[in-house]
Amino acid sequence: MEFNLKSTEAAGERFFRQYYKHCTAPDNDTLFNFLNSAHSLNDKIEKSHGKGFFDIEEFTVVKALRNIFHHEGELINEVRVIPVEELPPITTDLAFLCLVPSSLIEQSFESIPKKYREKEEKIISSKVRSFSR
Repeated sequence: MEFNLKSTEAAGERFFRQYYKHCTAPDNDTLFNFLNSAHSLNDKIEKSHGKGFFDIEEFTVVKALRNIFHHEGELINEVRVIPVEELPPITTDLAFLCLVPSSLIEQSFESIPKKYREKEEKIISSKVRSFSR
């Protein structure tokens, strides 16, 4: 048990370091590293405490996106400059907004193992908001 707690503590520290790096000095690797550290922390918490983040629906979205980048393709940062006058009004309750192409969300459904797909697809669909131009 002692090893698991130390390992979990180290994973937690890494998670917050990666979160801080991604928020303060994002680059081509910070999002990928942050997603991987969240997944790793979940694994360690499950091993040391018998319960992880899977009861948190937002984690299902993060996990699905991370799995695409980890198992299927490279995470490519894409920046687009869109003049404000071309944007529809966007209201959100989120402190941070991450815009993800809808095609990536659709691709994430395919990466979910079949026995979990129906449940997780519903969760992801309920948590991801769609903004169209």
